[in-house]
Amino acid sequence: MPHKSKPIRQIGMMIGFIFLAGCTSLMRTPVPPWTVYDPLRGLSDQMSQEFLPSAKAKDSQRAAIALSPSQTGRKLESEHRPKSSRLVNGPKIVPQNIVVSRKLNLTIKVSEQKQVGSPATFQLVIWNSGGTAADNVTIAVDFDEALVFPGQREKQLQRSLGRIGPQERKKLALTLTSDQAGRHSCRFTLTSDGVESVWKSVAVEFFPRRLDVQIIGPSRRTIGSRAEYVVKLSNKSSRDLQNVRLTLNHDAALQPKETSEGVVQNPGTLIWNLDTLRPSQGIQLVAEFDCTAAAVSAYVFARATGNNVPDERVGKYLAITPVEGILDFRIDDSVEPLKCGEETQFTVSIHNRSLQVVRQMHLQTLVPTNMRVIAVQVFQAGQPLDLNFELRGQQLSFDPISRLGPETSITFEIQTKALRAGDAEFHASLKHSTDRIPREVSELTTVNP
Repeated sequence: MPHKSKPIRQIGMMIGFIFLAGCTSLMRTPVPPWTVYDPLRGLSDQMSQEFLPSAKAKDSQRAAIALSPSQTGRKLESEHRPKSSRLVNGPKIVPQNIVVSRKLNLTIKVSEQKQVGSPATFQLVIWNSGGTAADNVTIAVDFDEALVFPGQREKQLQRSLGRIGPQERKKLALTLTSDQAGRHSCRFTLTSDGVESVWKSVAVEFFPRRLDVQIIGPSRRTIGSRAEYVVKLSNKSSRDLQNVRLTLNHDAALQPKETSEGVVQNPGTLIWNLDTLRPSQGIQLVAEFDCTAAAVSAYVFARATGNNVPDERVGKYLAITPVEGILDFRIDDSVEPLKCGEETQFTVSIHNRSLQVVRQMHLQTLVPTNMRVIAVQVFQAGQPLDLNFELRGQQLSFDPISRLGPETSITFEIQTKALRAGDAEFHASLKHSTDRIPREVSELTTVNP
């Protein structure tokens, strides 16, 4: 029927127009590609080094957060505070040619298992994946009563990060410990301009202590000298610990020279496969290094693993400095570690590396309280030197040396006997006519029962 065709066509055109209008409205919001943010790629070196106590804490209390070079632990899944809208973790649609507003992200890494008394270090990465800066950024943390921030009683800490620019990243490290077994949690809140951006909760399971690990060694050395480290492992449990392994990672400025037997050496790493440790059994491993280059904080980190034992990590830092002044002043021992009743020799050497004569050198040493001096010898240019000395308690003082010629050395050999078990430190102090400020060196040693 022709008289009805025109209205039908008009209605069809109207419907088509409305549909196209809707499409035009949708097309105003372009659909760009997916963007995936990788929190572990391209981390900046900008470190934030301390948290401040929350507003509840007294102004006089400041909480310092120690940076840890450790990159241990695996990335944990985030646990978001419940909200009215569902939060989807996945690729984000970013409109093309449109500036994305600020978008703060937080990644936390920590070992999921630790032994009671051992530190758990939370590695935080905060970054702005948006296109505009985030202002007045603050990271706050509160943690369970069982967790302890060393030196503080507070259970809430916060740190102001200021402005975080587009694509900028900041890193923090928070170290907590606990003397209680169980699963203990930390809750982190990231805000910008007072508005919460991210909330996460992370837990660490603390187990009764099974494997104790300690490391002793020097904190300062000069280029060309040696640094000796002793790592002690002890089974504190009532059962055998199987497949125990110790890995010692060291700085490139340290070159291994002598180690305990059974070591497997790789670049930057020493490994001992110790198999089984019986209940109450202990073992000590020694590594001696040449200090080949200057370093502010050359590291030596020990990591112990085993069946049913959470990774245990301890470490030391060593400042390696160029030799200062005209004298090269060093100390070394002959036996490390040793047992009660055994003897070891501490050798103090002084080398005049200048072209001038050094006069009126005066050496004093302090012998550890668990050791006794049994013999003393002095050599100059390889020949015995008759030099008087006086022993008062543990302090050993030598008469002044009138002169030490250019490129000449003098050596003090002090023979001692171990009386009691324990760690010991031998100190030596030197003064001379051209430098009234005493120079000091020390050597650590261990006496076993």
